[in-house]
Amino acid sequence: MRSGKEEAVREVLLENYERYYRLAFSYVHQEADAMDIVQEGACRAMLRADMLRDEEFAGTWVYRIMINEAKEYLRKRRRESGEIEENRMAAEEHYRDPDLHEAIDRLPE
Repeated sequence: MRSGKEEAVREVLLENYERYYRLAFSYVHQEADAMDIVQEGACRAMLRADMLRDEEFAGTWVYRIMINEAKEYLRKRRRESGEIEENRMAAEEHYRDPDLHEAIDRLPE
């Protein structure tokens, strides 16, 4: 049996799904990513419904969860793209001509 808080969160999610999708899309500009964000946010909201202090503010509470999900998604993507860039630079450094480096090292100061 659902508690009043869980039911309030469920209703807010169903009534505002499109609104949450538009919010997520405004952050990531990708349809699939926005859908993932809303799904993750909805899951998080349902799992943590007991943390909602006042059922009256369920809409605001869920909206904030969606914003945080979108921001977290962007942080992860930025971190992953930074790691990819670091790996690319390391690979480029690794493939440089070792003979050239050796010749440069032999040059007088």
